[in-house]
Amino acid sequence: FGSETDLAEQLREALAPITALAPAIGIAENKFTAACAAAAHHAAGCASGALLVAGGSAAEFLAPQPLQVLPNLPAEMLRRLQLFGLHTLGNFAALSAAAVAAQFDAAGLCYHALARGRDVRPLLPHTPPLILRCSRALPEGLPDRQALHNHAGRLAQRLAAALQAASAHTTALAVELQQDTGPAQQAGAAVKPPSADARRLQRMAQRLLEQFELTTAAGTLRLTAYPLRAWHLGASQLELLPERTARSSDSMHQTVRALRQRFGAPVMQLASTLGPPQPLPLQVRSAPDGSPLLVRLPKNNGTRTVQQVLEFWREQRSWWEQPVQREYYLVEAVGGRLLTLFHDARAGWFLDRRREL
Repeated sequence: FGSETDLAEQLREALAPITALAPAIGIAENKFTAACAAAAHHAAGCASGALLVAGGSAAEFLAPQPLQVLPNLPAEMLRRLQLFGLHTLGNFAALSAAAVAAQFDAAGLCYHALARGRDVRPLLPHTPPLILRCSRALPEGLPDRQALHNHAGRLAQRLAAALQAASAHTTALAVELQQDTGPAQQAGAAVKPPSADARRLQRMAQRLLEQFELTTAAGTLRLTAYPLRAWHLGASQLELLPERTARSSDSMHQTVRALRQRFGAPVMQLASTLGPPQPLPLQVRSAPDGSPLLVRLPKNNGTRTVQQVLEFWREQRSWWEQPVQREYYLVEAVGGRLLTLFHDARAGWFLDRRREL
């Protein structure tokens, strides 16, 4: 690379066509000092070159910098340092490590080392997010939009199989339609929560295709899942056999007693108990087979036309002398909203808010 100045110019030339920005470059013996040097280079308004901090002079360069340049410095720690009259990294670095540990424990020692120009954190390369793509060539003369939906459904099945093989979920889905007669059409949406479910990806892809203008020309349909993440992230382990011991109860009583002794009896108040959301009565126009066609939502939320019934099941049980007989429908309304409705043989139609998606 040559000298540090030559390296800075090579970085600038490589970044210019990608970002169209004028980068600020700092060069030092560790990450934190280099970041502070880059910030100082930008503040000085320099459009070329780099700010070089020579080896062994990091502490001297950092000394006049304010405490706020420390990465993710806790607000409480900053407040206490300023109460002690410490406002710069040099003031902080002048403290002994023993004094810092006595006040701020191990976390304080990490920031103290940065203030002294020592940063042992390794350099980690940027890893682009993982993506999966599936494409399908479309024949000329597609008969209708339903045929395009069928192609998208097969692609979504392939994408879901690939995700499951990789033990991954996708957090977003993009659809691209490139036909010979015009520019590519693109649409995307977030997948919340992330999923690898084939039926869900099919519904999303078909819904995104509704935004496209369709011609009879040949072309290519492409589905992209991005970025991917491990399937278990965000999951929680169910506690099958929770241990209920007297020790946890005793600890809670001791905590309550200590709070009352310190702040008085009114500090502890009984919170109102909240049960599951109650079903809301609805006005529904149904088909001859009993399935819902048109739903009028409560609280002046308008009406929804049912696009398709996704799932149907019956629930029958007896509760003392009041038997329950219900028919449940998971439906997709026009616009993509999913609703869980049920028809009670005794009371009519309701919206089941416990299962709202």
